[in-house]
Amino acid sequence: MSLNIQDKVIEKVRLIDDNQHVRQSYKFQVEDLDIDTEEVMGPIVDVPSLLAMFDTTRDAVICDFNLKVKNYSSMNGDEIVSGLYQKNVPVVLCTRADHLPEAIRRRRRYIPVVLAPAKLSPETLVHAFQVCVEEFKGDFSTVRKPWRTILRIEGGELLGGDDLLQVNVVIPEFDSSTLISFEWRIGENDALKKVRESVAHGDIVRIFATVNVGAGGADDLYVEDWSLRKAQ
Repeated sequence: MSLNIQDKVIEKVRLIDDNQHVRQSYKFQVEDLDIDTEEVMGPIVDVPSLLAMFDTTRDAVICDFNLKVKNYSSMNGDEIVSGLYQKNVPVVLCTRADHLPEAIRRRRRYIPVVLAPAKLSPETLVHAFQVCVEEFKGDFSTVRKPWRTILRIEGGELLGGDDLLQVNVVIPEFDSSTLISFEWRIGENDALKKVRESVAHGDIVRIFATVNVGAGGADDLYVEDWSLRKAQ
């Protein structure tokens, strides 16, 4: 059997978790949809080697977040899910966290659906894969649609050296009165370098980024493409 979502045909769901019992729990939900499953046994080295195991035109994935145990994976699920999504593989991230870790938030643009394991069901799984397929085609829901907007940086600190930055941000088009915390790698980004300088001097700075300002809550926000100008 297969699952048809628009013109995408899903024939197999790969199950990624370091715990065999959790993989089995994923399997039960998928089998209710009459779709084949296959457990990924590990070790997972990187996303390209993982993709080499898949039929990327026919496979989908359920992936846990905490994977760096028992030598199961060199990466956690946020990196795997965002990498698979960018290769047009429908994928859902499962995590037991009450609040999303910063690692997930940094990659949230490419992690469209995050589910607690208790919320995983045939219905939520189909919806998650549908969201992915629609976004692959550029069809974003209101809560996920990217917009260029202004960010007001009101403070922060450097974490673990000179490259990892934690910033406190107000996004007026999302919520003009709430500070939201983000961690980000500065790298060679000129806007983030300016933010680093402003944080060091205690100044407020305004920059631009791509944000899903229609998000239902702070955990659903993504921020990317930080720049000094509105147009990229």
